[in-house]
Amino acid sequence: MTLSGSPEDQAAAAWIVADEIMRERTGGRPRSYEKWRDATLNGVKLTGKDHLLVEYFVKPVFEAAAAKKKGNHGLAGYVGEWLWYLLTRDLPQDSARAVEILGPPKPAVNDGGGDGLIVYREDGTARGFSFRLWEMKKYTGKTNQPDGAIRSGWTQLNTKAGTYLGRDTR
Repeated sequence: MTLSGSPEDQAAAAWIVADEIMRERTGGRPRSYEKWRDATLNGVKLTGKDHLLVEYFVKPVFEAAAAKKKGNHGLAGYVGEWLWYLLTRDLPQDSARAVEILGPPKPAVNDGGGDGLIVYREDGTARGFSFRLWEMKKYTGKTNQPDGAIRSGWTQLNTKAGTYLGRDTR
């Protein structure tokens, strides 16, 4: 499926990401997830107990990110992690390179660890497995030299990749 830049396609993509995030954050709990979904689709503001049912799942990411200093990129990073995960999850399967591990993004915006990890089982190779670890860093474009953001991401992956994979590489 290809999306255009139309407002309708952008709204559809935003809805898919928001719905997936809320389904995961609520653990699919019918009362919380369905209250959020119904209110969102109907343009209704939740109040009272319904508001509390949903707030518990929304507040740690969305309110915490919004409350931080101007220019905070936590929320954009969280949505970016979800975009990577959803696109990776929905890629066509390759029988010679099966996805062994692919988990949803971390529960909190600034939790430690890589922003995306996928492990493949490599059939017919001596390696057996391969992985990709994605790390996102914000580059504001204030200068024409993004090397600081790139170096920061590389350093983090270089020094912590083993712990992201569950083993110490020191």
